[in-house]
Amino acid sequence: MLCPHCNSNTPDENDVCQSCGRRISRSSAPEQTSTTTPAIDEERQFPTLHWRCTWLTLFFHFLNTVLFAGILAAGVWTLYHFYGTNETLIKWKETIWIVALAIPAVYFLLGFLSFIYNWFIKRYELHPLELRLIKGVFVMTTNSMLLEKLWGMKLRQNILQRILGTGKITLFSDDVTSPVLHINDIGDVRPRFRELARYQDYALDCSNVKVERDNVTDTSVQEWRYSVRDLIDEIIWGLLILLVTVGIIGLTYYFQWGNDFLRYSLLVIPAAYWIWLGWTFIDKLWCTKYTLYNATLVKESGFFSKKIDVYVLCHIQDCTLSQNLWQKIVGDVGNIILYLKWENKDAQSQKEGSISVTKKDVLHGLLDYEKKYEKFRERWLRERHRRQPGP
Repeated sequence: MLCPHCNSNTPDENDVCQSCGRRISRSSAPEQTSTTTPAIDEERQFPTLHWRCTWLTLFFHFLNTVLFAGILAAGVWTLYHFYGTNETLIKWKETIWIVALAIPAVYFLLGFLSFIYNWFIKRYELHPLELRLIKGVFVMTTNSMLLEKLWGMKLRQNILQRILGTGKITLFSDDVTSPVLHINDIGDVRPRFRELARYQDYALDCSNVKVERDNVTDTSVQEWRYSVRDLIDEIIWGLLILLVTVGIIGLTYYFQWGNDFLRYSLLVIPAAYWIWLGWTFIDKLWCTKYTLYNATLVKESGFFSKKIDVYVLCHIQDCTLSQNLWQKIVGDVGNIILYLKWENKDAQSQKEGSISVTKKDVLHGLLDYEKKYEKFRERWLRERHRRQPGP
């Protein structure tokens, strides 16, 4: 009988592959005469992808340089507009303008040299089980990161990067040689980030798995959204602020305090709050999404500045439930708190070799949060057990 996982021959009377140690279902085991093998399927579904630096990163740096130069020029112009009669400023006027223009020029030159270096020196190869960073022209060095050792991935994009299709991908791994890898110079970053997550999920499936829990009963994708019920307390606070402001304006009319300009300027406070609340509605209800896959959890948020985090379930340390007073009042709304290891930005810890710490992340505003928590915890426990090394 042919093992569907590693494509090795196993005696027909065995239910466990002697090569990879995984369970073989007789109903799903391929026949010996099958012409399509797992190796061929792997090449077809997970081909080797080649990524290089894109010129859009240089264009992004050019736009940043123009913005930087504009801010410096505006600052110098304002300085001379208000203090143009100062003798020292008059004496050093030409020098100040030259320095103000030279700084963004040097900034752009450094970015251009970085782009040339990345374009000619660096390239990435995504294989089914690993990501390779290849650097060099005459002397080549290849740094490999095993995808099955990834415990976290981040994608960050500001509004300009979203328009251009660029961004920054950060990978965190238990790999000894490549614990952290930054990819911030490629184009079409969102589709490539999804491809990277898909390849990593496949690499996890190919890793060593305990045999007795290898049968997965539920692999459906769960997509959860932020509930409007979680924002009811903000709406109530907005109404209270508006009522208090109108009451104060009414009192100033009654006692003849101040003038109309001072009275109605108080409306700026509730107006600013409701503008912020409207933006919160857009950010939470339209742009926040949690997607639970078989082996990973993807958290997506942000409108102008996009943030996507991928958490590997087997590397999540713990998970708990929380519900504040307002959530309890409005109904079945709550939060799932995740305890996971993440990047340690402390310089001393980086120096000592510790690149991860335990931190909290929260899945906010989930409707029917207890059912979602049970679904998440079931899959989390299953993955923690399955991904442990077998005997």
